Amino acid sequence: MYCGRGRPAVPAFGRSPVFSPAGMDPMSQDRLTTLEEKLAYQEHALQELHDALYAQQRQIEQLERRCERLNSRLAVLSEALRAEPGADEMPPHY
Repeated sequence: MYCGRGRPAVPAFGRSPVFSPAGMDPMSQDRLTTLEEKLAYQEHALQELHDALYAQQRQIEQLERRCERLNSRLAVLSEALRAEPGADEMPPHY
């Protein structure tokens, strides 16, 4: 922040040149309140997305385990069918 002569402006003692809540005009206070509300909404939305993502990841892991069990079971059943004698033979009436 510069004053009119090209020199940096010196803030008053104890006050920041960028943010001073006590000295804010009502419009700036309204903008700050609006930004705080938006931030709170964004934090809430982010937490909801995180929770949904966590739940989906758990469901994916469960489905992967189920798929592995089904594949194992299918392999066992197909081996049992191949090992059964006469399973591939045609019945005598053909």
